[in-house]
Amino acid sequence: MWVNGVLTTALVDTGSSRCIAHVSCCSLWKQEVVSVLTVSHKEYFCKGTGIVRLHLSNGVSADVDVLVVDSTPFGFPFIHGMNGIGALGGATVTVERLVRFGKEDTAACAATATVIGVDKQDFSATYDAATNSWTAMWIWSQGVEPGVLQNQIEEYSVPREARLVYEKELERSGSLMVG
Repeated sequence: MWVNGVLTTALVDTGSSRCIAHVSCCSLWKQEVVSVLTVSHKEYFCKGTGIVRLHLSNGVSADVDVLVVDSTPFGFPFIHGMNGIGALGGATVTVERLVRFGKEDTAACAATATVIGVDKQDFSATYDAATNSWTAMWIWSQGVEPGVLQNQIEEYSVPREARLVYEKELERSGSLMVG
């Protein structure tokens, strides 16, 4: 798929209502406060909004509104959301995982087993679609793994001064209310 005349790797995301473009894909955009809610229910802040022209190999093209970001979500410079899918006449995914837009006879792109990653201050995780699995790695402070806990007691007894309150709560409700 071509975005503003440049052949671009894109992620087709039917769960996204709007297309999301990296700043390198969108020369006409304006800075404004805008955000989207991610699949993990976290707010993701964008740099602004803009318009890009999408082109297919069969000559079909459409101008679509995009949210503009300064990092590449999941490593893709362009997330093809539902407004872009609709503007190109819909999308079909074949059993071979080829994506076709509108009534196009040739595949516009193919689904691949992409590794998706998350890098945070104290851990990193990667998802491998080929194996349908996550791999997580902790990043220990000062590069040293903490020692193994050596717990010796499975359960602590209730202190004598709290025993009466403890017993009354168990009688009243059948369980302890913490808080």
